[in-house]
Amino acid sequence: MPALKHLELFILNTPQLGQAYILGGFVHFASALTREHAALSSLPKLSVCKLYLPRGVPAIVSFAIRTLLASSSSVIHTLTVTTRDPADAQSIIPLPLLSRLPVLKHLEIEASMLLVRDFGCGSALRSLAVNEHILTTTGDAPALPSDSWPLLEELACSPELITSFLPEQDEPRRPIHTLRLCNVTYERNGGQHSMYYTPPWKGIVWAVEHTVYSAVPFKHLTFQVDGMSVTVLRELLPYLRTLETLVIVDMSSPDPDEVLALGEGFVAHLPRLHTLLLSDVSFKVCGQNCAFRFARDLALQRGWLAEFARRSPVLRRVAFTTEFEWEKGADGVWYPSELPRDAPVGQEENEEAPEHEEDADIDSGEEVGSDTIGEGGGSNGDGTTSVHVEVAYLGQL
Repeated sequence: MPALKHLELFILNTPQLGQAYILGGFVHFASALTREHAALSSLPKLSVCKLYLPRGVPAIVSFAIRTLLASSSSVIHTLTVTTRDPADAQSIIPLPLLSRLPVLKHLEIEASMLLVRDFGCGSALRSLAVNEHILTTTGDAPALPSDSWPLLEELACSPELITSFLPEQDEPRRPIHTLRLCNVTYERNGGQHSMYYTPPWKGIVWAVEHTVYSAVPFKHLTFQVDGMSVTVLRELLPYLRTLETLVIVDMSSPDPDEVLALGEGFVAHLPRLHTLLLSDVSFKVCGQNCAFRFARDLALQRGWLAEFARRSPVLRRVAFTTEFEWEKGADGVWYPSELPRDAPVGQEENEEAPEHEEDADIDSGEEVGSDTIGEGGGSNGDGTTSVHVEVAYLGQL
């Protein structure tokens, strides 16, 4: 086997290829990997590892993944383990292994892992994303020991789970300054939204209210709504006095009057807010040319920016779409990061999209080829090579 520098493995489940056949191929891959790299020192060093697995992970697969993670303990900084069975997750990242990843910065898990006793106790992790919603039969969020995730700063979870991490009476409190509800994100020409679940507004308010129980000032908030309303947003103001960044993913195209009203009704009351981003990522599911109705109306957006500038001297980065952003220059003028597309919103452009466009932006920053084993990765400065490994199972879980 050639030196492994970059591997992306997607395991698909189709009517012609059943789960047993797919897992058989996965087992064959794991067997080859462990056989060829019998010595731990010869295994690749992974900086990013993302695992999307079915129920009932074969033991040899768990062993192969644990071996890879152990060999990468000094360099791995991002780990995702997505499986509906906490027993499978524990077989891949047993409790001692998690504590032996000293540079791990971000972990993404299923909510079921929160029910594993002592899973996060003593962890030095700074960023955690939890998928799914409430787990207990009573509908309550699971109570976590006070020494679980004690250094946690960035949290992504559903509103229903917020009291697990920011309970009213827990001491010492966790230093959470960043909250992303339902794991939504903002990215240029992309990002992530929750396709099947938009939290009710009272759930969002409930979650933001609990940020007062953080050990540090609350600075960054991201959430998803279906129809932005300034009147409703104002309910959050008592808890956002120290807010610096706000991202709103709207499942509907906001009313232009509501966007204008953000200036006087909302921005003016946030003295530290320097970044305000409205995301239309949910529209991109229908095609890259789909966006908010006003996404390419520069004149309209400049009017909004002028209103915002009158209300806040601090605001310097704004977006009304994921397609481009506005930056306020030292001269006080707002400049777009790029000119918007010529085609009207929703109208197909004549240009053909480049192949594999979705793979253009990965952690290593290098282009992904079509080969299973490629040349991605980068030097760590200590003679080792960081590798991005992504193992995906896309089928019935």
